[in-house]
Amino acid sequence: MNFLKKSQMKLRKQFYEDQIVDYDRQANLYKQEMKYFEALKLHKKCYEMACDLYGRYAIETLICLNNLGRTYADTGDYFHALDAALEVYHHIQDILSHRSQEFIVICYNLALSYHDVSDYQKALEMYKQCYDLSQTYYGLKNRDTLLYLYSLGMAYNDVGDYQKAYDMIHEAYHMQKSILGETDIDTLKSMKELGVIVNQLGYHQEAVKILENCYDMFKKYYGKDHNETISVYSCLGKLYLNLKEYAKAQEVLSNVYQIRKERLGQTHVYTLITLSDLSTVYYQIGEYQKSLELAQKAYITMKETYGEKYNHCLDMLQNYIRCLQKNNDIEKAIEFQDKLYLLKKEKYGYNDPKTLQSLHDLSYLYYAMGKNLKAIELEEKCYALQKEVLGETHRDTLNSLNQLIDIYVDLDQYEQALSYCLKVYEIEEKLFGEKDKTFINTLSQLALIYFRLANYKEAFKKYERCYNLQKEVFGENSIEVLESLINMYVVDSLIDHLITTQENNHQSSILYAKIEEHLKNMNTSQFTQVSQMILPIISSILQNHKQLPQIIGLLEQYYQQLKQIKGSSHPETITVLHIIAQAYNSLDLIKANQLYRDAYELYHKVLGPKHMNTLLCLGELVLSYHKLHIDNLFEMYAKRFLEDMKQQIYQYYLLSEASHKNFLLCLIGVIQIYQSYYFHHYRHLTDYQYLVSYKNIIQDIEILRSRLKQNPQYAQKINHMNHIEKQIHQTEDTHTILQLQQQKEKIHEELKQMMKQYQDQLMLNMNDSMIVSHLQDNDLLLDYYQLNQHQYGLVVIGKDLFESYIVDDYGIDKIQKHLSHIQHIYICPDGDLYHVSFERFIDKDISYLSLPKGLFYEGNIHNHDDIVSFVSPDFDDTLADDDFDETRGAGKKSSLPGSLVEGHYIQSVFPEAKIYSGKKANVTEFLAVHSPSILHVSTHGEYLQDEQNIMERGRLCLAGYNQTNHKEEYQKGYVSANDIQKEMDLKNTNLLVLSACLTAKGDVLPGEGIYGLRRAFELAGVKTMILTVEAIQDHNAAIFMKTFYRKYCENKNVYQSFLETKKYLRDDRQALKELQIYANEFPEYVSKVYPKSYRFIKRHLENYLHLCQSQGYLLRNENDKEDWNGFIIQGKIR
Repeated sequence: MNFLKKSQMKLRKQFYEDQIVDYDRQANLYKQEMKYFEALKLHKKCYEMACDLYGRYAIETLICLNNLGRTYADTGDYFHALDAALEVYHHIQDILSHRSQEFIVICYNLALSYHDVSDYQKALEMYKQCYDLSQTYYGLKNRDTLLYLYSLGMAYNDVGDYQKAYDMIHEAYHMQKSILGETDIDTLKSMKELGVIVNQLGYHQEAVKILENCYDMFKKYYGKDHNETISVYSCLGKLYLNLKEYAKAQEVLSNVYQIRKERLGQTHVYTLITLSDLSTVYYQIGEYQKSLELAQKAYITMKETYGEKYNHCLDMLQNYIRCLQKNNDIEKAIEFQDKLYLLKKEKYGYNDPKTLQSLHDLSYLYYAMGKNLKAIELEEKCYALQKEVLGETHRDTLNSLNQLIDIYVDLDQYEQALSYCLKVYEIEEKLFGEKDKTFINTLSQLALIYFRLANYKEAFKKYERCYNLQKEVFGENSIEVLESLINMYVVDSLIDHLITTQENNHQSSILYAKIEEHLKNMNTSQFTQVSQMILPIISSILQNHKQLPQIIGLLEQYYQQLKQIKGSSHPETITVLHIIAQAYNSLDLIKANQLYRDAYELYHKVLGPKHMNTLLCLGELVLSYHKLHIDNLFEMYAKRFLEDMKQQIYQYYLLSEASHKNFLLCLIGVIQIYQSYYFHHYRHLTDYQYLVSYKNIIQDIEILRSRLKQNPQYAQKINHMNHIEKQIHQTEDTHTILQLQQQKEKIHEELKQMMKQYQDQLMLNMNDSMIVSHLQDNDLLLDYYQLNQHQYGLVVIGKDLFESYIVDDYGIDKIQKHLSHIQHIYICPDGDLYHVSFERFIDKDISYLSLPKGLFYEGNIHNHDDIVSFVSPDFDDTLADDDFDETRGAGKKSSLPGSLVEGHYIQSVFPEAKIYSGKKANVTEFLAVHSPSILHVSTHGEYLQDEQNIMERGRLCLAGYNQTNHKEEYQKGYVSANDIQKEMDLKNTNLLVLSACLTAKGDVLPGEGIYGLRRAFELAGVKTMILTVEAIQDHNAAIFMKTFYRKYCENKNVYQSFLETKKYLRDDRQALKELQIYANEFPEYVSKVYPKSYRFIKRHLENYLHLCQSQGYLLRNENDKEDWNGFIIQGKIR
């Protein structure tokens, strides 16, 4: 019986062993046919049977598990493959000798698994172990040793050491060719990888030859359906893609995708990688929607099959993001890029180069969306980490620096841009040499920054060096050389002290002759590029030029060539004629007027009467009639211009930078001259519409632009159009340029339709009757227009009242007769009147409007008071407890204990209010505020007259302001008017309270309002503002705000509360009582925050209280009584 049982067990064991062998043989056959999932089923059975037969850790079972692991890898399930390889490796070490071939194979399989999951460093270590063991025990000429040498070379390629990779694969290939023969499969695999490495080293054509030869040999000796043949074919497709041979790449990768989809299945990693590569082909040929569809399909399938942290999945997510961006879905692209950044940070660590690249890409997307401050915050962080991890000279670090330069230039922060650009300039010159194209581009950028900083001497030097290098690199007759020549000519025309007068004339003559020669030698195909690149530069020369006869001669020569090539009615030809008219404007007015008329008639005929170029030319024609004192034609064409502009103002956003500037100058010029003409001539009621409709028109346009920028589609389309413009400049292929131009025109039309929806918001059909309809019987509106330094035009409007005057001051005497029945006056100031408190001259209730159409703006109804307040910022990052100083001038800012009390007052009236004070009252928190019903800001305000950008002059000082080296959390320690108008969305904010000195101050342009904090918040969307037009005593401000909010809590009416507050505090007894209460409450709020200096602060307050009590009233300064007229209210009051 025992004998029979043993025989049965032996037969059963033999059966299972035979079954395992058969399954394994069949699985391998399936693998040869690329039927990997069928093979996987059989290898699973082999492993399960071996576990039953031998036990889990027997050598036979581990060999079956090793085979199963490799089959998992063939199906793309790399993580199961790695688990299997690790289990085999750890348990087989106790069974096999390290010198056995079987052990080395196990090591090799583990190396392959590490490679498959992109753990390249561990893969490199295992490949090295395989090669060392095989070379030691079996010699260098052994087939397996050569395979391990080749694999080690691939591992060095994966970690980025391309030269070492090339040396090893090159050695393996030639030894295999010698020992195994050139048609052996291992030899051909080495040949394939050699082609890949050669391409990575920059020898692209040599790589093509190697891979094409390799593919032919694989196809000949192993057949076109062999797995390795398809692999080489795929590599060839990617190489064609890199070489921009898109037709070949599309054909090859489409074939590879179909083959892999049929044989490996739609979810196999190789299939999905090919699909992603194919989406890149469609991206490069401009089929962005198709590219997006394929990229999305590849990413989602990869994520669902292998998980979102899988390396290839991360790559496909990056490709998908790129396609989203190209399809103008920047908001979604940012969402996914942020996700990608967090995934990489979790997988690789916050300072890994791959993580930092994602952070850099995220910054770029914010930049593309116009969120420049957010872009700077991320890119500065990225740059600091890259400098620390990769070093200052690494390509990625330089890319971050270049992106920072672009953003700072866009923000007009040229000093910061210069600092970074000089770094890049020095590094690239040492690293790449002066003839590198990247270095030449940086040199040109540096010259431009010097030019913007008005350092013309340095700009000229850099442009001259750029010109000399471009001659060598691009050729004497290249467009790049012509652009540098004209840049040099521009700079030379703007500076007198560059070199001596004699030498300067000689230099200008040489430059002129070279430009002229270039224009003569240009072929027809270059004219499109020249018009796009050169005409804006030539146009800028005309604004401040000394050698006009020369430049006119140059332009006339260019104009004649364009007429011959493109015809006199071609838009580019008309544009040049228009520029010639601009050039004659300061030399020969009669000639300029004739040319303007010719250009206008051609524009009118070819582009239509409402095209922006037509209107720009018409505006300049109007100005020329004014200069020639032809009043009847001036008035006729001025009204035509202003009338036509009403329906086309939205096109302002679509102009190029140079045309944009010309448009502004022309529009403001026509408006200002027409204003003067109106007040000095007829002052007809019907003609007032042109004054009131266009008052502060640039401010209106900027408000409209800020609303448009909040529309993600608008920002995406503008950035896409700018990107296409850059591509056009960088492309030489005529067919590609034509395609890009068509894309640009399509986006242009979409933008026009989008912006037309906003057209009515400008209210360019405003007239006096519309204003009267919004006035009450006891209202009066005073509309001022600055005519010159000493005179204003004044329009007085009331019920059944319309009068116009020229006044030398405020015109109070002109309106005195109308004031008896008037209760409230709207003041629409202009020029220096923005800095005047009219309550000191007119004893009536007064509020301010930036322009009459402010009467029509709708307020927003909030169901509750959503109040955000910034008070008492920590300027020193220490909650500085130093000597208290009330001084509010430039330099270091002192603590504001009164501001701290304001915050407590607001909290006591509105317990739900959000109060930011101390370190929390910082730039990041401030710019993150989104449309509360009330925004209260109590801090130092300042105005820097010498700042170049007028919207950077007005500032609110926040936490960290006094710090020399600002910490990341504080950024620069202040927000400027520029930051506010660009970064903040306050369109649902009913009230802004600025309890800071000099908050209503700013530069003024006649007819264009005030450029400062006052304007910035209006541009951001605020409906009503309480501001100060003069320095305010800290304690008085706190008392005013306490009273105002207490009254507002009672009646919920901003204007009524404002009036009642002033009335209440003008009662000296009440004001002194409030000051006494304030002094009593002061210790409770301040002593804990300023324990060291509290005694000094309290003594200061006690001295002020005693002085006021002795005088019998509150003081505005040392000598004057506080009349509360320093506080004004502007905007919607009903």
